Amino acid sequence: MASKCSDKLTNLGFGYIGELDSTEFEKLRTRVLTLLESREKLEVKISEIKKKQDANKDNLELKKQFENLSIVAKLVDDFITAIKPNEMSDKSPLPIAAKYLTLSKAAANSYIIDIDIKLEGLSIIKENLFTGQQLRLSATAITWYRLYNKTGKILKADVFREMAKPIQVDLRGENANNDFWSK
Repeated sequence: MASKCSDKLTNLGFGYIGELDSTEFEKLRTRVLTLLESREKLEVKISEIKKKQDANKDNLELKKQFENLSIVAKLVDDFITAIKPNEMSDKSPLPIAAKYLTLSKAAANSYIIDIDIKLEGLSIIKENLFTGQQLRLSATAITWYRLYNKTGKILKADVFREMAKPIQVDLRGENANNDFWSK
């Protein structure tokens, strides 16, 4: 579908290592760098207040300000740890966030189709004392889809099921059909 309708598809979703929009990623990276710079300024401010507090231990306002800024610093540190700004894999928070921002902009005026395909097989081995083992194989393919409009309302949905007629394979030595075996 991606090769036949490339002009109509916005994204192939999960599992597809598609293009990463560098614009959104650079915006996020700039915001992270700004956050890191602000965190350094906060640390300087905390150090200044700590020095003033050490000089004037009875000042409750300085103590409260120091505690509040320390709590904010802890929250910022936890957030920076969570977004992992130095990690650059396909499972890292920044590239994932950039991909979702790009996808949300691209899909803002698009219909969304969600497709899932399940393939299942059924095998039955029958063993007779005189005739040996026989293998019966069948396969089932189940495909479902949903088409959403811009507001998230489902416009159309359906499920398709195809089941192959079972084939029987005689597994006795060289008598097995050559079409069955992988080359």
